[in-house]
Amino acid sequence: MPATSLTLLCLPCAGASATMYLRWRRLLPRWIEIAPVELPGRGSRLGERFVEDFDTLVARLCDEQAEAMRGASAFAFFGHSMGALLAHGMTRHLHERGERLPLALIASGSAAPSRRDTARLRAALGDDASLAADLRRQGGTPEEVFANAELLRLTLDVLGADYRVCDSFRHVPRPPLPVPLHVFAGRQDEI
Repeated sequence: MPATSLTLLCLPCAGASATMYLRWRRLLPRWIEIAPVELPGRGSRLGERFVEDFDTLVARLCDEQAEAMRGASAFAFFGHSMGALLAHGMTRHLHERGERLPLALIASGSAAPSRRDTARLRAALGDDASLAADLRRQGGTPEEVFANAELLRLTLDVLGADYRVCDSFRHVPRPPLPVPLHVFAGRQDEI
């Protein structure tokens, strides 16, 4: 076991709760502390209003996670899909403020910030039917969600808010971050 522990702050994909990372706790070595980052409007923060602006959400998450980052002997960010974009934004935010940076930025299932294609996202934001069709196309959502009007409403509200966060992101060319970047992607991913 390494001499120090690592706090892995995990950011969820669009439409998801941070609980998606809870099962990782039993799968990873004990020296890695999984710290799921819950976004406003879902999971344990269901009663809070969504934050639908990328820069506002990134700044808020950095503020909310400041204690976890300060208290960790080392920390890293992991984000999947939208979570990868948020992890990048948080690292950029910390760097621009001269604050402590993560040991690494780990991204999965996301194009580089400079290569994002938002056409699918914008088409899905047209109306509920478009958003539901996009959700179905992605797979992974149980059929029971589509069959239950209340569950579907909750799901579409979260997904729509997250798509608006992603749509509000604007890439600004800057020098690379001084942090190791580890990227994971599938060879046959449709999205």
